[in-house]
Amino acid sequence: APRLIASIDSHKPHVLSPLGSTPQTLIVDSCDNDERLQKGEFKANASISKSLSEPIEDSRRLVPCGKYASTLPSSAARAKARKKVFDKLCADNDDSITFRTDKIYTFEFLQHLMNFEKLEVGLGSMLGKMKLAPILDGQPMNLQAACQLTFGKEPTFEPLWSFDLWHESIIHDQK
Repeated sequence: APRLIASIDSHKPHVLSPLGSTPQTLIVDSCDNDERLQKGEFKANASISKSLSEPIEDSRRLVPCGKYASTLPSSAARAKARKKVFDKLCADNDDSITFRTDKIYTFEFLQHLMNFEKLEVGLGSMLGKMKLAPILDGQPMNLQAACQLTFGKEPTFEPLWSFDLWHESIIHDQK
């Protein structure tokens, strides 16, 4: 990802990537069309097996990708167009990139580099695999979506959601 920022060997290891260009699929829906919200039910649709596709309709996209995007033949091609436009808007510090509270956002993340069973990340054939437990130093891996409040050498963030991922290797390595 062109806007990916990674710092693995610092006192606070982290990987940052914009939420609009990270997911393989990103769908925007209106709250008005969701019967669950009309009834006051706020549970997510937990159907993992549901097949998702990058939307064709402009109204269901995070950013406008131009007329040609609706003619792209595959979900992957439409996602690539979204990522390119979103990264350009980020680079231009465009303030039109906004997540709205009257919309429902569905993200699909396919993580092929991370092996959560072994808590290791694949760095390609040249570098091999790296175990994360030693880097985490007994602490859980924090996964979150956040709004960046300040920029520069020590940026600050306000989490939108956050959870900690524990793994047995983190605990065993501390003994």
